[in-house]
Amino acid sequence: MSDKFSFLYHYLESILFVLDEFTPGIIRCDIIFFDTLEGNIKAKTKNNSIDVREGIAINIEGFIPKINKFRKYKRGFYWFTKSEIPWRIPDFENKKTDLLSKLDVLMIAIENSKTKPLNDLIFLYFHKNLSNLRMDTGTNDITMRERDLVGKSYESSINAMIALAKSDINVWYIVTEQFKNTVDELENQRKEMIELKLKYQESFVDSCNYYLEKISIEQGQDFYFSQGAIEKIKNRIVAKVNMEEAIWKAVVMAKLLKEGDNNSAIAIKDSYLNFKIMTKKTPNEKDVHGFELDKAFIYLNRIEDAIKILKQTKMPVIGQKVAAAMKPSVSKSSITMYVQNHQKDILNLFKLYPDNWKLARSEFKTILNLIANQDIRPGKSNSSN
Repeated sequence: MSDKFSFLYHYLESILFVLDEFTPGIIRCDIIFFDTLEGNIKAKTKNNSIDVREGIAINIEGFIPKINKFRKYKRGFYWFTKSEIPWRIPDFENKKTDLLSKLDVLMIAIENSKTKPLNDLIFLYFHKNLSNLRMDTGTNDITMRERDLVGKSYESSINAMIALAKSDINVWYIVTEQFKNTVDELENQRKEMIELKLKYQESFVDSCNYYLEKISIEQGQDFYFSQGAIEKIKNRIVAKVNMEEAIWKAVVMAKLLKEGDNNSAIAIKDSYLNFKIMTKKTPNEKDVHGFELDKAFIYLNRIEDAIKILKQTKMPVIGQKVAAAMKPSVSKSSITMYVQNHQKDILNLFKLYPDNWKLARSEFKTILNLIANQDIRPGKSNSSN
């Protein structure tokens, strides 16, 4: 059984799949074509005694010059006797010598745009005088007109089959191209998400370092994260309130387990960090919205990165351009809507991280308007509302 769809074969090979049903009265069929993938001439045959759906290969070694003479025939059909066909099919012909000597052969030349002026060929074998087509003419011979009628009929049928095979494979190529594009798009999105995750990890590490630096100043003692702690931080991104509590408790533990003199910097090891710690104090608004702050943090990073791209390419920092440069891209209106719906979170982040998102704060109108209007936001008491 074939391991691929018929339309993925050469269009002449696909004819062999339906030859018995589509072209009655044929004893044998040979096809000769130029395989553009392998860069050589191929030949196959099929007859009533061959049970292989796609036919079997013909050994044409030594017959290429004679085959090329046939391939130079112009597009159309031609009649030959069996003796004029140079190649042989031993298993088939040795058993049917008497029969084969009485065969008529119809050759149909199929134009191949890639091998002009050499064409692809189909050879259809019939009983002498086409008797197996039940053409009862009352004489031993059939007229040239009758041969032309048979030749035109089979040529039309074969051309229809070829057109269908080519149409099927073109549809297949369209489908596979669309599938490939979808796979490529998903892969690009995966890479963008990985890139976004890495950037967020870097931002989270920066936030942790910033908080640890504040503790160092307050305590009058230098603290730093070990490499193991840095890796743990990257893989344990949590809300800000849990991050600060975990770092504070890690500092306490590091001081208790301190080694060396009092002036040396103290390492915060990964074993000191426990991001699963939950605060025991009554949750305030900042605690409850910790996750929302994280989402707003990521969104602001995307805006900032988009503005950096625009600056590098010397493009104006306007809503439509920023939206298109974000990864993944969004619409201008979705930025406006997000900023409006998360005003409080964004402004809280600006207070918590005064050194972050400098381009967005100074050059992006949507953010500038938010900052300028922060005292007259909905929910604020202001006479100008």
